[in-house]
Order: sequence, then C-alpha cells, then structure tokens
Amino acid sequence: MDVTQVTTCFIVDLGHVRSTDCTTTDLQPDLQPDTTPDTKPVIPEGARLMPTRTVTIASSVGLHARPAALFVEAASSSGLDVEIAKPGEDPVDATSILGVMALGAKHGEEVVLTAEGDGADETLDSLVELLSRDLDAE
Repeated sequence: MDVTQVTTCFIVDLGHVRSTDCTTTDLQPDLQPDTTPDTKPVIPEGARLMPTRTVTIASSVGLHARPAALFVEAASSSGLDVEIAKPGEDPVDATSILGVMALGAKHGEEVVLTAEGDGADETLDSLVELLSRDLDAE
C-alpha cells in the first residue's frame, strides 16, 4: 500500500466539551513523512488526550446489520468508553447498535474511533482490525 497522505489528530476532552484538531499532509514520492508536528497543540489544563484511530469500512454492506452487531459486541466487551464517528460529525456510543447503525457508514468510508481508559490503544487496534475485514463474507 502506498501512503500519499498522513493525517494527525489531537482530541482534547474536558469532560463536558470535546475538541478535535486534525491536519492532513500530502507526501511527495520517495520522501518519508515528517511525523513531527510544526507546533505542539495547546492542551488546556485538566484536559486529557484520548487515543484515536481512523479506519476504512471493509464490509460490503458497510457498518449495518451483522457487521454493526459484531462491532458493537466487541466495543461493549472492552468495558471502555468507545465512540465512533464519521470525520467531521458528532461521535456516537460504539456500544449502541442504534447509534452505530444511524451513522450510515458505508463500504469504503472512513470512521474515527476513540476510547478512554486502561487498554484503550489495544482496544482500538482490535476494533480497527475488525472493521478492516469484510465481515459479511465471514
């Protein structure tokens, strides 16, 4: 897979207010991406950074019916606060089948996952792996 763009996101959660700041950088052929941000994000006192992942939906029917149920089951079994959103839209609770299906995430569309708590990175990695497969074909 050729990488042509790198997206870096910072999510700041103040409890009652959540802010997301994303930047996308185009890569030139034969150059390695500079993963060092030009400036450090300003993180308000008391805020905490939440792990996040972006993944493309691989299931042929999108995140609907069986794929949504499998995703919700995996998110629920983590015991963590996990959210899912289309880029630029409000997140929904990833443990809610109605919320996940209401996203209307179709095959080939990207979604952003966030999780909070011990083991959040591992949970997000497993959810990314799940959504990266065609769950309808299994």
